[in-house]
Amino acid sequence: MKNPMGVEMSPRAERIYGWLQRRGIQITQWSTDQCVQTNYGKLQDALTALEKAQSEKTEKFLDELTLTQVKDMEIDLRNIMRRTPDRRVV
Repeated sequence: MKNPMGVEMSPRAERIYGWLQRRGIQITQWSTDQCVQTNYGKLQDALTALEKAQSEKTEKFLDELTLTQVKDMEIDLRNIMRRTPDRRVV
């Protein structure tokens, strides 16, 4: 998968951003903090779904991943969610 700048994404980035896009959340590595804030509710829902899928093994996509990869997705999603206007550093 290529990012909007046409650069190949790492497998780790491809996993989280691809998963978000399959859930209808159009967030990329180049998304602004305002874009993240606009999608914050959807991101919270995605985090809840990811946590539930980990505990209940409900999402087929996650069956193909190692526990470390799934944990990395959770960490990455939490970090994406931290990118909001109120957290800007001047």
